[in-house]
Amino acid sequence: MAHKRRPPKPAPRVRRIRFLRRNACFALPLALLAPAIGGGSWNGVWMRALLLSFPLCFCWREAFLWREAANETAGARRILLLACFWRYGFFTLIPAASVALTALFPERDGFGLVLGGGALAYGVWTIAIALAECRYFTCGMQYIAHRPMRPYARPMPRDRREGVQMGLIFLAIGAAALCLNLNLPQ
Repeated sequence: MAHKRRPPKPAPRVRRIRFLRRNACFALPLALLAPAIGGGSWNGVWMRALLLSFPLCFCWREAFLWREAANETAGARRILLLACFWRYGFFTLIPAASVALTALFPERDGFGLVLGGGALAYGVWTIAIALAECRYFTCGMQYIAHRPMRPYARPMPRDRREGVQMGLIFLAIGAAALCLNLNLPQ
């Protein structure tokens, strides 16, 4: 019985980069933002820090993707970035926008409004790019299916159908969230 050879152990620098890339959601933003935002109860400080750390975590993660795709052309890197923004980045903007909307309209629940409106916008955007078969949509669908992201790949036949179905689900979620939020007594 022959033993399989193990691949060589990566260098410490490579292991650190892999760890930071995989755990980008838990990297420094909470520790850095909590004291900076301050000015409120313990619960308010940590909640604001958590909500505002999502866009920073996304940017942190995308910085590693941008470095890994350094051998790609500028157009391919842009497609990869848009694919990841379509997949994750849009929703990282929702908590930060809810903080601003709550400050502007304190009588309403800003998070509920932004979540409903954001889900509606994401559903419309997903349906539009699925029907247009944009390159970054195809790349994002590869990412969803855990396939390697290839910026100039041809779309799979089921990607368009699944994209429209996903968009319709987000339209329903957004409409339900907006209806619940607008009908709740204040």
